[in-house]
Amino acid sequence: VRYLLYKSGELTIMNWTNEPIYEVNEKAPIKLDRKTLIPYAKFFFHYVRGQLGRFIIVEKPEDVPWLEEATDKEKADVEKNLMEVTYKGIGRDNLFTLTATVVFKNALFHTDIKVAPYETEVFDPEIGAPEQFTIGQMKLTNEDLILEELNIPVDPPPGEFG
Repeated sequence: VRYLLYKSGELTIMNWTNEPIYEVNEKAPIKLDRKTLIPYAKFFFHYVRGQLGRFIIVEKPEDVPWLEEATDKEKADVEKNLMEVTYKGIGRDNLFTLTATVVFKNALFHTDIKVAPYETEVFDPEIGAPEQFTIGQMKLTNEDLILEELNIPVDPPPGEFG
């Protein structure tokens, strides 16, 4: 199975990286606002899988990809920490900010998702230098580890078909 992004007269093949999404955003800029931001983030994290793993946005218990070995206690511990993706506004950095619960590898985190509404440069205090963002570019910040060593499958790096 292959996935494509389509703009009239142009196809872009998805390859499980962020590059095709950012490329299409430059050619046909996405309109990001309070209504489109959360669906865009969910789309992005569904179709982007890094070499170290993927981030899965989890809002409801059924969003968590449990292994058979998962215990009821483990599931209950995760469930009480789940939250819907929430719009927090535009920060002083002029980036949209969402907050979400995500699974990465076999751990559960709360994190902020920063999204650029347009091409911009933002000073990153962690690296002490400006960082260039293109429209729709994302960055996770303020990651807070909630639970780890969960009975959740750890996806291998993506191949050609995911």
